[in-house]
Amino acid sequence: MRGFGEFSVRTFSEESDPVRIARDLMPVMEIINEYKIPVLIHTAWTQFGTRLHHGIPMFIDDLAEQFPEIPFVLTKMGRGYEFIFEICLALATKRDNVYLDTVHSPAAHVARAIRDVGAERVIFGTDWDATWRPLNLPEGIYARSMAVIDEAGLSDDEKDQVLGKTAAALYGI
Repeated sequence: MRGFGEFSVRTFSEESDPVRIARDLMPVMEIINEYKIPVLIHTAWTQFGTRLHHGIPMFIDDLAEQFPEIPFVLTKMGRGYEFIFEICLALATKRDNVYLDTVHSPAAHVARAIRDVGAERVIFGTDWDATWRPLNLPEGIYARSMAVIDEAGLSDDEKDQVLGKTAAALYGI
């Protein structure tokens, strides 16, 4: 096993307070900590009825502090919502074990994440469900996801890092 997730917080917690959410996630984090594997946690919302407060990852601050050897990957960086992106970015800036992925992120967020925390902490990703509105674009999910990287204005070294080197290092592949 190379990683855990993407899991929905609602599976483990009905709470809305970040401290209580972190407390409810402690048992699963203790198991993950035994393996020191990355955990992928969504931000913003999902199509599976996730409450919005579970997608605002303030609770990651407590978990990342308690489990410094677990890499936390905040997927979607807030799905383009500025206030959630700012929280994700603050967490990654504060905690060296917090990573961001590019799934459903606008190019401006990808560029800023790389500028603020470095390409070594940003991972390329796509999503899967064609019912998500932006994925119905004619060019398709993979082309659209790659276009975000191109639009972000990254250097060749940054692209190499985001498109593979970060994930290879993080997942040991």
